[in-house]
Amino acid sequence: MFAKIEWNFLNQLLINKSRIMYYLVTVGYESETLDREGNPRIQKVNYVVQAESTEEVTVIIAKYRGEASGASKTMAIKELNIECVIDPVITPQYYKK
Repeated sequence: MFAKIEWNFLNQLLINKSRIMYYLVTVGYESETLDREGNPRIQKVNYVVQAESTEEVTVIIAKYRGEASGASKTMAIKELNIECVIDPVITPQYYKK
């Protein structure tokens, strides 16, 4: 019973917490191999970022990309419609064996 109350409380916090959203960010990284025109091939990688706005996502992903070696470029930012996140930290009862 306590876990259910705690779960409902966490969900309400997630729903009511300002305008925190999740965004799918696609970043292109240049690879060592070249395409037919002699340009570096781009490897696309997706990240999920929690933020209040696309502007904040841009800042966060720029800091993250700054740690990576090689050239990279943010290719797309898309808002994800997520009601709640189920993971071992927030909802461990679903992960117990």
